[in-house]
Amino acid sequence: MQNVYLKIKTSVSGYRRGSNASAWILQIAKNTALDFLRKRKQEIYLDEIEHIGKIDEVDSGEVMTAIEKYLSEEEQRIVILHVLWGYKHREIGQILSLPTGTVTSKYKRSIEKLQKVLKEV
Repeated sequence: MQNVYLKIKTSVSGYRRGSNASAWILQIAKNTALDFLRKRKQEIYLDEIEHIGKIDEVDSGEVMTAIEKYLSEEEQRIVILHVLWGYKHREIGQILSLPTGTVTSKYKRSIEKLQKVLKEV
């Protein structure tokens, strides 16, 4: 959180007045999270998706590559906000101005896509 805050503070001059501030902040948060994962190459535990299928440990680099390559921008935001940042589907819906049911279904479909891709790797 501190890194995101510092990046926002240092790059505030790059914000275009009149554009969507929350989308700008979310993009900074997303990029910070992706940078962090790429640098650390830590393993991500995807406990939330046990009901869909079993993935115990996955290399974060493979996951991030699959997220960037196979998911739409909106799907990426939903998955990152839920898995990495710990937001609930209801909160993500508020952030992205989407109904909770839409967030939940897009999240499940995104995870299914990722599982399929990661099983092939």
